[in-house]
Amino acid sequence: MRTGALLPADQDLLTLWLNRYPKTTQRAYKRDVEAFAKFVGGSPQDVAKIDPPPLFLAATKWVESIQGLSSASRARMIASVKSFFDFLEKAQVIQSNPIRAIQSPKIHNEKREVLTPEELDQVLLTVDKRTVAGKRDYCILLLMIQLGLRREEVATLTRKNLSKDSVGRTILTFIGKGDKEATMPLSKSVIDALDEYSFWTKAVSDSDPLFLTKTGKQITGDTIFDLVKKYVEKAKIPKTISPHSFRHMAITEVWRVAKNVPDVLHFSRHKRVDTALRYDESSSINAIEDIQKKRGIL
Repeated sequence: MRTGALLPADQDLLTLWLNRYPKTTQRAYKRDVEAFAKFVGGSPQDVAKIDPPPLFLAATKWVESIQGLSSASRARMIASVKSFFDFLEKAQVIQSNPIRAIQSPKIHNEKREVLTPEELDQVLLTVDKRTVAGKRDYCILLLMIQLGLRREEVATLTRKNLSKDSVGRTILTFIGKGDKEATMPLSKSVIDALDEYSFWTKAVSDSDPLFLTKTGKQITGDTIFDLVKKYVEKAKIPKTISPHSFRHMAITEVWRVAKNVPDVLHFSRHKRVDTALRYDESSSINAIEDIQKKRGIL
């Protein structure tokens, strides 16, 4: 680490770097850099002190260790680490950024595993709605399945995000990726699930987190990732399903029904048309609620 750095020596370098990004994306970037630092054998602050040659060698081994992830995930992780070290170089904390030479993978339109309506119904049936945690988890799953919310968007919801519009519909207004505000109407099944969950939880104010852990803390995106994995395994479905799989299914269904780019861009909250086109494939997720009604769980 250079002694002539433009930043105070006692500053948290990771926090200073993260503050340059929207709050909704900071958690993922923080996780990426911390994962890299842990692989190398220290904290982000410690890694900044490593000489360029051994740091580059460690980075190449780290890239090899994440080969099992999707190309999109690997590209984001590498970009996060590169950006962190670019920041350190510009702030004169390090002389040069050895990570810049690491090549990012080309992002392929990889086939994502999704659930059939019957499998999704089975996942929802495994949720024990007799418990408060089960009521919470059921709400979280429905929000991702029906609205295509990202896990971080769900985790950061508060009670004030729920309101009525001019025609009396219950709507969800939230801050999405890139700190952009979005508003979406809620279906009766989601409203009923939220009402049942809210009845059993104690809120001091509308600014309180909507979804809490057993210890009363705000739930995290990582917790949501784990609960999705838990319920898929509990349903004995041999597929690799993540929270983003539910978002993928929701956007795919909008493609199937709407068949036009503007509607898909509005629902998905994507800026780029080519990103939205990744979801253009056949789906029958619209049968979910019909199946649930037949099973008597709506």
